Amino acid sequence: MSLTEPPQPDATDRSPEPASLAAVFIELADVLVTDFDVIDFLDLLVQRCTRLLGVDAVGVLVSNQQDQLQLIAASTAQATAMEQVQLDSKDGPGPDCYSAGVRIDCPDLRDEPGRWPTFQVVAAKAGYRAVHALPMRLRDQMIGTLNLFSLAPGGLDTGLLHIGQALADISTLGIASQPYLNRQATLTAQLQAALTSRVTIEQAKGIMAERHQLTPDEAFDRLRAFAHDRGLRMSDLARAVVSGDGASADFTVYLQTASQ
Repeated sequence: MSLTEPPQPDATDRSPEPASLAAVFIELADVLVTDFDVIDFLDLLVQRCTRLLGVDAVGVLVSNQQDQLQLIAASTAQATAMEQVQLDSKDGPGPDCYSAGVRIDCPDLRDEPGRWPTFQVVAAKAGYRAVHALPMRLRDQMIGTLNLFSLAPGGLDTGLLHIGQALADISTLGIASQPYLNRQATLTAQLQAALTSRVTIEQAKGIMAERHQLTPDEAFDRLRAFAHDRGLRMSDLARAVVSGDGASADFTVYLQTASQ
């Protein structure tokens, strides 16, 4: 190779471009300084995690008032299933991370067949081979975990894990960002409100999926697009769909127009 020829990029380098990385952090920071909806914020975060880190699915588990983990955001239906089985069995990378307060890594689930038996059956059926669970911590208090799932074995390198942890830290700040109230009371209230909103959003997805012959993921994408176009919070739109008020009718017209 000529001394003047520029070096070729490493084909194995999976790090995001600096511009892409900066754009995502700016986007998330912009949301944090507005009157944002925590569910919208976390759904945006899991989608950006997937793109930035090159993983195939992402989920967020947070603790409720009874110190029990619950699902609050997931990038795909498969991520939802893998998170839910951990909650049902109280076993898996997410619960381990939450109880220990440290990152849990498994570069290849096939290398540790008995580590989380129930979770591993579900992950294997979906084709997933690697998982990382990153702690979401506010000072010395664990509030949940950011879980990253990959179809390919090998896991993420150190640089990507550092980016992942930074995203987990941002998600923690997003949940606990109401400084004008008692911090502990605020955190508990924020988590509980977010979990309640998640249940309502899941109900709205189901209603719209059945009513308009959509998959749950398609229903969610269209709910999110409508909320963005109308300047609505996702949780407010979901409540409207479940209750059947005017915003729900507007959304039905929106879907009919979009399909023409």
